Amino acid sequence: MKRITYSSLILFLFIFSSNVFAQAPNFSTSSQTVCYNSAPGSVTVGIFITVATPLAASYIWVINAPSGTGCSAVTQTNAVPNGSIVVAGLSCCGTYTITKYAVNASGPYDQQIKYVLVECPSSSSLAISSQTICRGNSAILTGLGANSYSWTASASGGGTTTAVNPITVSPSVNATYTMNSSTAAGCALNPLVATVAVQVATIAVSPTSITACANSTISLTSTLAALSNTSVAAGTVMLDRLRQTLVLSHVHYRHILSAILLFVTTTYAVLAIGFSVSAG
Repeated sequence: MKRITYSSLILFLFIFSSNVFAQAPNFSTSSQTVCYNSAPGSVTVGIFITVATPLAASYIWVINAPSGTGCSAVTQTNAVPNGSIVVAGLSCCGTYTITKYAVNASGPYDQQIKYVLVECPSSSSLAISSQTICRGNSAILTGLGANSYSWTASASGGGTTTAVNPITVSPSVNATYTMNSSTAAGCALNPLVATVAVQVATIAVSPTSITACANSTISLTSTLAALSNTSVAAGTVMLDRLRQTLVLSHVHYRHILSAILLFVTTTYAVLAIGFSVSAG
């Protein structure tokens, strides 16, 4: 009697431990999220058995498309042991439901479900505070509609790459900035490019050289010789302020010229200006 009880206990423990520690049937997908960045077309996802279903003769796979998209469900049967498949044609945005059925002579007897998200990211956008700046000033570039951003400047802008958003740039010459961005799921969006033009003024003073006697009167004219990367309106305003004839007396001409140059250099970056005055 004790032997029977002892043997029964051993058998019970064996069956119990087998049920507890045996791995449940399972399958996996190559990715839970796939990025769909072009249309028309489709994306693919790999599906494979990780733990086989005992006594299964085949597997039936049913792939249901996201509701409301108009995409049709796909059904595929694979015999054991080659239960793995690669599903093609996931061409709708949204969550696909993948159901696996294990089948034997009695019919389906095991069911498992996995989900795959096909993300179709919308486009991002780029905002710039000013497309034209004066040398020494800054522009702010802001990426919109994405989760993460990376900015790369052209060689004229320093050639640097930064992952902050927004960014503040102060190029000394015309420069371009490329924005790469991605969604929260890591799907890359189309890159965008912004150009920041640097406005530079060239001021001319005539005559460039003059000889005058002390306490005499001289006449100098300042003009805007060139103004790059600006609109006609802005250039016209600058010309209106600079195209004037100055009558200078004694040593005060230096102070007047200094005031003009101070105004010009605080309004526009000056490339070159030259003049000289000597007493005769």
